[in-house]
Amino acid sequence: MRKVVLLILFTQLLTLPVYAGVTGKIAGRVVDVETREPLPGVNVLVRGTTMGAATDLEGYYYIINVPVGDYEIEARMIGYEPMTQTDANVSADLTTTIDFDLKPTVIEVPGVTVRAERPMVLRDATATTHVVDAEQIIRQPVHEFTDVIAQQAGVVNSEGGASGATSGLHLRGGRADEVAYMVDGMSVKDPISGQQGTEINVTAFEEMSVITGGFNAEYGQAMSGVVNLVTKEGRKFEGLSRYQTDQFFGGSLDEGRNRFEMSLGGPLPALPKVFYFVSGEVYTRDQQQSYEFPMSHTDREDYSVQGKLTYKVTPTMKVNLSGFLSRDQYGAYGFFIGLPGLDDRSENCWKYCPPRYRRAYWRKAYQLMATLTHQVTSNTFYEAKLGYFKTQNINGHRDMKDEEDRNWWEDLKFNPWWYDIEGDYRDWNAPGWSTKDEDGNYYYPYGVPGVFRLGPPGYWDERKSSYYGTKLDLTSQLTPRHQVKFGVDAKLYNVFRETGQYIYTIESMDSIVNPGTPDEETVKVVVPDKRTIDEALYFDIYDVAPREAALYLQDKIEYPGFVVNLGCRVDYFDANTWRFRDILVTRDSLGNLDTVGIAPKWQVSPRVGISFPVTDRSVFHVAYGHFFQMSRIRWLYDGYNTPRQEQRGAWGLVGNPDLKAQKTIQYEIGLSHQFTDDVALSLTTFYKDLYYLVGVRFIPAVPDPYSAYVTEDYGNVKGLEIVLRKRATEYLSGHLAYSLQQAEGTASWEREAYYDYIANVPVDPYTGEPFVLPVIDYPLEFDQRHTINANVDLLIPDGAGPAIGAVKPLQNLDVSVLTELASGLPYTRRDSRNYLVGETNAERMPWRWTTDLKFTKNFHLFGLKLALFGEITNLFNRKDILNLYPNTGLVADNGMLQDYTTYIDQTFPGDYLDDGQILVGEINEADQRRDLDGDGYITLDEWYDSYKTAYEDFMNDPYMYDDPRHIDIGISLSW
Repeated sequence: MRKVVLLILFTQLLTLPVYAGVTGKIAGRVVDVETREPLPGVNVLVRGTTMGAATDLEGYYYIINVPVGDYEIEARMIGYEPMTQTDANVSADLTTTIDFDLKPTVIEVPGVTVRAERPMVLRDATATTHVVDAEQIIRQPVHEFTDVIAQQAGVVNSEGGASGATSGLHLRGGRADEVAYMVDGMSVKDPISGQQGTEINVTAFEEMSVITGGFNAEYGQAMSGVVNLVTKEGRKFEGLSRYQTDQFFGGSLDEGRNRFEMSLGGPLPALPKVFYFVSGEVYTRDQQQSYEFPMSHTDREDYSVQGKLTYKVTPTMKVNLSGFLSRDQYGAYGFFIGLPGLDDRSENCWKYCPPRYRRAYWRKAYQLMATLTHQVTSNTFYEAKLGYFKTQNINGHRDMKDEEDRNWWEDLKFNPWWYDIEGDYRDWNAPGWSTKDEDGNYYYPYGVPGVFRLGPPGYWDERKSSYYGTKLDLTSQLTPRHQVKFGVDAKLYNVFRETGQYIYTIESMDSIVNPGTPDEETVKVVVPDKRTIDEALYFDIYDVAPREAALYLQDKIEYPGFVVNLGCRVDYFDANTWRFRDILVTRDSLGNLDTVGIAPKWQVSPRVGISFPVTDRSVFHVAYGHFFQMSRIRWLYDGYNTPRQEQRGAWGLVGNPDLKAQKTIQYEIGLSHQFTDDVALSLTTFYKDLYYLVGVRFIPAVPDPYSAYVTEDYGNVKGLEIVLRKRATEYLSGHLAYSLQQAEGTASWEREAYYDYIANVPVDPYTGEPFVLPVIDYPLEFDQRHTINANVDLLIPDGAGPAIGAVKPLQNLDVSVLTELASGLPYTRRDSRNYLVGETNAERMPWRWTTDLKFTKNFHLFGLKLALFGEITNLFNRKDILNLYPNTGLVADNGMLQDYTTYIDQTFPGDYLDDGQILVGEINEADQRRDLDGDGYITLDEWYDSYKTAYEDFMNDPYMYDDPRHIDIGISLSW
């Protein structure tokens, strides 16, 4: 019976997710204002709630399990004037200190109300934590939570780097998939891509916290940082309706962008114990605009809906039901294909490809969660959660027939390219070469072969990932000095992926008969009209169910002279599949796969952070921790279930479900000082070693050699962060953040060695010897040494500003400016064959500087706030460089434009060379589009000029630069 019970309990643990905190604590001391003696027995209440506490013999009190938000805190005792402090802000996992100095009185008085200004230096923050509340977010020119993250110190927002493969947010020099993303404490990370699996409307946030180092033991599966988004509960009646557009300006400023947001929350009128909050957003765009031309096939249609319902069952018990639904879908202007390198570096390849052959992207995600919070005693509560999260993605060809009558709220339909597209596409140029649009014009205007790609890219990627989860957390303020938290959590995943690349209409193909036996042979088979994806050159299909679990214990020790966060975490991961018994031997003597089961992985992560309040306005902190994270799911399973002998293509690369956990050891020291009530400065230095990073190595297995993912790469990051903050009040506020950082290692991304040393170049082209992988550290692609982020906000309050007669036109005006100045990212010089030249990442791109502006004019009408606003991104219209060609170091020249003589000798039909011209249509290559003067003949000059024009157009890749200036205007109504 005992074994059965243990089995049931363990099964439950395997359905628990990793969560983050969504509540904080209020604590402080109450003293007599005249004698400074502590006052025991004072009632401290959180107005509008049932939360409260009484002070002990030393005058101390604490209130735990306080949801994130702003509160009014009241202290009341017979014989003293009541005192209320307003605007007491509570943040997740932090303590808000509210002290009271009560004045004796012999008669009953109404009481005193003061504003509680939260200290800008948090005495209990033992790690670097950036907290941004809802008001700050809505005042800035941002619409995605990733825009807010990118402003914080230590964060680098990469558009892909030199390889195009390192896009995303890099926290303190880590890879982009080393960040945990939480919404209301529940992970919304896509386990396949390793990045956030959804977008949430920013108007739904109560608070966002970004932890870039030293996070507590309750946080797992993250090596570089944690992003925790806490949504609103609807504790007060509030609402917002906002619309903005760019369609008033016309020309290049009109992208057909429209954004509508709406939120509503508060207590239900008939059910005073029930609170709700709902929000939604719709965003559409007709096309994107580059600096020089509108970009075709860049339409976009996104929406998101979020809701939370709270029921206060009793004063000590609360139930939350929450969830969201989001969808992103858009047309892809261009994309990399094949290997990163000179041949396919330009995303301009498909600029003139007919729409039916261009790729589109669709993602839908949703979350459902139920939370029970029960305060057992005044100092102990537990929280139990049950949740489900799912994200789905398709990257492929949209069904153009369905586009004719489809509405924006309807999902894109996709045609699997391997059987729905007609024709023989072994020649990529063939389909789009002669295709015309509805007006009778060629999609491709030049008639020059070999420059742009005009047929289907031959790609399909569909993936679905989900998990079920439950969690139990127990928090207890054991003594006034010790708050202990214990939790168990886990996830039960289901991950499906189907992908295929490069397949064209062919009459027959090779097939292996009797694989792995003495009768094995290769035969030709006829390809049916309707094929399956496993006939692609590169294909992969898997449906797996890995699982992970964890438990942690942490103690927050708070004394007047120091605060310690001490904890330990134990993580468990089970890939739930097999591995080769010996990686060098794939099959036994009978030709069968020689495999064994994979043992689960266990990791232990000790963590400690200490803060020392040097004075009432200065805090010194140190932190040390071990942080583990399993790799992306795809690096474990990609290609793994396809037998080696059945894999096609030149370079076999397979997943490795036996990968060990990646590991970071981080040290951090920081000093914060509050100069005035509203100005504070923090200085933090850190050092990180990153071990067992995922990379690729060649495995000379017998009889089937292959390349596989391994955990052998290393990284080292060190940095200094300086942040100056001015509290968000009337008139001037904002922050200035400077990051000095050095991120080095043996690889910037997982497949770097695969493309540079294994697949592309089996031997060194200069020595003829096998390449030796680098064993020294070099700058990583996201090694942005200097980053300056600044946000300056000017708010002119009601009744202020210069007057024109009886009118003050600038009152209630809010102007917010965001600016970033960043040093150039590194890249490696290459020769014309794409081979590495010199040291890795020894060159640098130019510095970048971008500025965004938002201005808002507020009006108060009948208790409502009406606002007119405008947003300008890239205010100065700077053409910042995001990438360049590594063989030339230039943006618009890859060094491959042939000179006149060479091009004519190699391409002009030899039989007509002496005539110096050729009749249009004489041969297929003599296309009328090359007859520039329209006389019916194509001369040698026209032959070359048409080629040069097409080539220069090809080089004009809009993705080499940041986005141009853009202007939106809008209106909002809130209450």
